[in-house]
Amino acid sequence: MKRLVIVLAVIVLAFGMTSCNKKGGATPTDATKAYYELLKKGDFKAAVQSTYDYNKEMTKEEKESVDAMLDLTASKIQEAMDAKGGMKEFALSNEAINGEEATVDVKITYGNGEEEDKTETLMKVGEAWYVK
Repeated sequence: MKRLVIVLAVIVLAFGMTSCNKKGGATPTDATKAYYELLKKGDFKAAVQSTYDYNKEMTKEEKESVDAMLDLTASKIQEAMDAKGGMKEFALSNEAINGEEATVDVKITYGNGEEEDKTETLMKVGEAWYVK
């Protein structure tokens, strides 16, 4: 009986930690800011976990497939960032919401001085926004 209680506690804890991985934002700008802050500090795995594709409704098999590719995806992002000297800073502007979809403009400055302008598309899942 004691083992059963311990096993159930571990399962509940693991489920709680998985639920905390969802890092959507209350607004498209909040979600984009959180995503880029993760990229800037080099937490590429958490950045991928904060995206729409990771947080949308999936079957168990789809989720397992995405999790299996997570490290590869995170390492590709890291390689691309490292090649530019990492992310030095970013600035957000022009949030535009159209129903359950939104865009936010991002200006990225890399460690090597290179600048890049991007427009991120976001999707709303429940009450939270996620970078797509």
